[in-house]
Amino acid sequence: MKKGISFVTAADDGYHEGLSALLKSFTISNKDLAPLNLNVMDCGLKQSFKGELSLEMREFSKKQEIDLTCRFLEVNLKRWHPFPPHWDSYAAYAFIEAIDLVETRFLVFADADMLHFKSLRSTVEKLEGSGRMIAGVVDQDYNTLGNDFYVNHLSPLQAEEKELPYLNSGYMVFDRTRFSFSRFLEFLQDLNPEKAHERFKGVKKFKHDQTLLNTFIKGDCLLLDESFNYFCKDNSRFKHLSDRKNFHFISNPKPWNEGGFSEVARETVFRTAEAILNGKSLPELKNYASSSAGSWMKKLFYKFLGKNKKLTRLEESQITSPELQALQKTIASWCQ
Repeated sequence: MKKGISFVTAADDGYHEGLSALLKSFTISNKDLAPLNLNVMDCGLKQSFKGELSLEMREFSKKQEIDLTCRFLEVNLKRWHPFPPHWDSYAAYAFIEAIDLVETRFLVFADADMLHFKSLRSTVEKLEGSGRMIAGVVDQDYNTLGNDFYVNHLSPLQAEEKELPYLNSGYMVFDRTRFSFSRFLEFLQDLNPEKAHERFKGVKKFKHDQTLLNTFIKGDCLLLDESFNYFCKDNSRFKHLSDRKNFHFISNPKPWNEGGFSEVARETVFRTAEAILNGKSLPELKNYASSSAGSWMKKLFYKFLGKNKKLTRLEESQITSPELQALQKTIASWCQ
């Protein structure tokens, strides 16, 4: 196998603006593992964009003196059609195809709505020594295999297996000498895909690539802490960053799209990283304060309607201009 490490994400045209910062932040953080092999599974990117980003990454690698390649892979996703699509798309399965396409031992998969400021050297060494197939972060909603109904529905688990860890597929590190793509495909052939299409009252939905991978590995994984896949959904998630240096911008609007009061910290983090990685001056911070008129109106509205959960979430999301400035300074230090 080739030296270095491979990185894979999957994206369509809704991620045009986010991809540059994603790839550059991963490159800066993992330059000690070079050569880096960056792969984007093309699920509907514009041809002109791919050419521009390829050139941009070549110039970036020269400037940073980092040995890297960047390529866009078009894959045939027909093999996944027996399973349920995600919003009429099979892009959620695309990255799995990359396991058989890269040539390095270690492969990192991350969702396209992330930024990375954490070196993987110690993680790769731990994974190598652990004898496990995959390293990843426990899913916040499911936690164990038994919590994903469809894992057991597709391939019945033993009682003790139901308590094994269940990974979120938004961030995973594969050891390709232990994770066999061919064995995974053979395993899928023994499943009944129709069971994945069934719906049951009170049962959460089939989780596409995540359900299939967890059904296959059955807890054979190295657990990473939350900082490797830190869900950044509202302002309160940014108040105490500690060592959380991989940000996953789940839900909408994405941080490169215009948001509102509750998304200002997400935008600040993304725009700060984007500006520094592209050699531009930092963007001006929006002057949000916890006592803004819009915030008070929302509080009164939620209180009047008895929406206590939304009211609590709004209060927790408050962030002041000084807090935003401190956040911008922290992110700037990680991008150097």
